[in-house]
Amino acid sequence: ATATPVPTAAPAPAPAAPSGTLDVGVLELGPGVHLPSRQPLATHKFDIVVTHEAMFQLSPEGAHDPMIIEDWSVDASGNVYTFNIQKGVQFQRGYGELTADDLIWTIDEVIREGSVHPSSSGSRRFFRCDGCSMDKIDSHTVKVTRPTPSFQATWWSLAPRGGTGFTIHSKLQYETLGEEGAAAESVGTGPWQLTEASDSEFNKVKAVQ
Repeated sequence: ATATPVPTAAPAPAPAAPSGTLDVGVLELGPGVHLPSRQPLATHKFDIVVTHEAMFQLSPEGAHDPMIIEDWSVDASGNVYTFNIQKGVQFQRGYGELTADDLIWTIDEVIREGSVHPSSSGSRRFFRCDGCSMDKIDSHTVKVTRPTPSFQATWWSLAPRGGTGFTIHSKLQYETLGEEGAAAESVGTGPWQLTEASDSEFNKVKAVQ
């Protein structure tokens, strides 16, 4: 007599991953400049939708939902705003985790003297007004203290918002490559990473985790 073989279960098929090429036509791309203070509107509008992320995002219902911000609060006076950044958010190209240092550096870069960023004047009014202060509380917490309340706490880093909200950039990238290097290399935290571009002609991106 011989033993009856016991059939083994077939391995479960691997889940199908999205694949293929998606071509998207836009009105204008502009020059490939990725340093916030030197970034014109056309380039920024692409980044804020595709390669980078903002503090907040606009929901289909029009609400200002957290994006890289986990949660935020305002004290009873209406003058102190605390923003808690999600932990574990990674910059593309190996530039590490997004922290409070990156958020503060980005804001100061957006509003620095001579900036052409479309969010520069609005961001300055909220984050760095006369009498305002912006402080790092810990690695993932930033506190903004203002002399008066403002409804614009979520407004100037909101994606997408006609291109006038700022996205978060890597301080380490700037320190590593310098101003010209950081202007030439796209580094965000979004689901797409820029791989090839030709000024005002095309941008090619790849999906990233």
